[in-house]
Amino acid sequence: CGCSSIFCPFLYHDLVAGVQDRIARNMIEDTDQKGPITPGVTTLVEPTRGNTGIGLAFVAAARGYDLILTMPASMILELRTLLQAFGAKLVLTGKLVSSWCCETGDCGVF
Repeated sequence: CGCSSIFCPFLYHDLVAGVQDRIARNMIEDTDQKGPITPGVTTLVEPTRGNTGIGLAFVAAARGYDLILTMPASMILELRTLLQAFGAKLVLTGKLVSSWCCETGDCGVF
């Protein structure tokens, strides 16, 4: 018949079920079990460019941790909006923020 099948994940149905999300969950669970972090007390800080940050924001929100993510100011607005919807605070880095930071003294924390 000459037909072939293509299989691929449709993550748009469940944005927090990918490999990076399991990595984020394991990072937080492992550290939590060893005792150095406490929900409601500890603030987690992580650099991200996307998917792992989404996983961290989801897990941190579910477990009661505050999360600060640093990312380039050039990251798309939809990603930043999603991360903020999970409760993450964003610190944008790069030329755009550094000049704005000098003028306002705020350093790009959203």
